[in-house]
Amino acid sequence: MATDLPAGWRAYLINLPERRDRLRLAEEELNRIGWRLGSSGVVLYAATKFTDRAGFPSPSVRGCFMSHSDCLRDAIQQGTCNVLMLEDDVVLASTLPLLMSSLLSQLEIIDWDLCYLGHEGTGKISRATARTCEVNLRPYDGELRTTHCYLVNSRILQRLVAHLDRLAAGTEGDPNYAPMPVDGAINSFRLLNGDVRTVIADPKLSWQRPSRSDISPKKFDDLRFLKPVISVLRNLKHTLLR
Repeated sequence: MATDLPAGWRAYLINLPERRDRLRLAEEELNRIGWRLGSSGVVLYAATKFTDRAGFPSPSVRGCFMSHSDCLRDAIQQGTCNVLMLEDDVVLASTLPLLMSSLLSQLEIIDWDLCYLGHEGTGKISRATARTCEVNLRPYDGELRTTHCYLVNSRILQRLVAHLDRLAAGTEGDPNYAPMPVDGAINSFRLLNGDVRTVIADPKLSWQRPSRSDISPKKFDDLRFLKPVISVLRNLKHTLLR
């Protein structure tokens, strides 16, 4: 069952150009639920790369941070209502098209600023399955890990981007405004802005595909002779988890 992006939404998929493997799999995920890459659908953003870390934990962390920041900034320039941010290791629940009507209805009714359709570190919340017929958006004020699938309400876009800009220009070691990973940056934004309301999907409508990370690669990812085996095992894990 296909579903278009909701009117007024702008969606971004962040992908390093050399990670064609991730782009192909992410595009398959989008196609599976009826979404498409393109100017009228999900915008493909070529992730920013750096050779220096500039106060961030690593150049890769800086690149991820700036990619999210740049997409949100572009959304402001486009005059978008709400922004959906996706990373290229995203997996989308197969029932998302069926649940979209309920999801949109709840977003219309409840007071929210950030909505995490995929999230980690939030307790025992299961993933949606093919049998899932209901989703609930519930308030959450704890820390959140991962930024592979989240929504930002237009009313906080400028404040959030200003916060990210301040962190990017901050000093390493500053307790409030040091450069940091983007998930931590959004957590700090929530902490420093008590009026910002966050909701999370229960069950999760998105999760991350097992794949080689460009931000925090495993040591065995550098062993060329193991790459085919690791790829098979990751695909098997993905199949089992779906």
